[in-house]
Amino acid sequence: MESTLIPELNFLDAVPAPAATAPLSVDLPNLPPTVVASSLRRALLNGVISLAEKKLVFQYLRTPARILRAAKQVQLLRTTYYGEYQVQKVAYVAGRYYQEFQKPGWPSAAFNSYIATTLNRLVPFRPTQNAVQMVFLAITKKCPLACEHCFEWNALNQREKLSLADLRTMVANFQTRGVTQIFFSGGEPMVRINDMLEVLRTASSGTDFWVFTSGFNFTSANAQHLRQAGLTGVSISLDHHEPARHNAFRG
Repeated sequence: MESTLIPELNFLDAVPAPAATAPLSVDLPNLPPTVVASSLRRALLNGVISLAEKKLVFQYLRTPARILRAAKQVQLLRTTYYGEYQVQKVAYVAGRYYQEFQKPGWPSAAFNSYIATTLNRLVPFRPTQNAVQMVFLAITKKCPLACEHCFEWNALNQREKLSLADLRTMVANFQTRGVTQIFFSGGEPMVRINDMLEVLRTASSGTDFWVFTSGFNFTSANAQHLRQAGLTGVSISLDHHEPARHNAFRG
């Protein structure tokens, strides 16, 4: 699978600074910015992405009646979800433009599938309705932390129920059903880094894969392995800007 979102992360292996009451001086990595800063360029990009969406609408629905129905349904969904707010932010990473966390980047097969699935749910044009856009797949019950907010506390660190073969089969089934985004969670999914790598390497193209992690075991080497295997991105929990308070919350 083609890698898409994770930048170079060599700074992850740096020794953490000791806890202190005074503000810490932190050497931040010199990473290229991902969010488009120019308001003019953002407007142009949002317009281009909107045109790409409209092209797919015409390609999939074909008839004026279906297109009009879909336009009304999409507008209703946006109004219900956002109200009067208009999404303007655009991030550019590895050749793709991202408007929202829940929406695959454009251009990509996952983006096209996302639009098709949404349209088919609103105005069916395929024999089957693929109603699921994203899946959160808890691949493990194990976690070395003791987070205050954990809702899986009574089920943690039990014997694993899903084998590597199970994970491969489940991911393949989700992809067959048109799921465009799969989020690996847990427990702490990074305790199964090797199994995640195997799943990513054998998965079909057209799906964005993410990891929800506390940051445990997320070393520079593991980040690079995941990137090369085809992971799209990582969501890391950060509960406080002061290391000591973050660590206390995480147990």
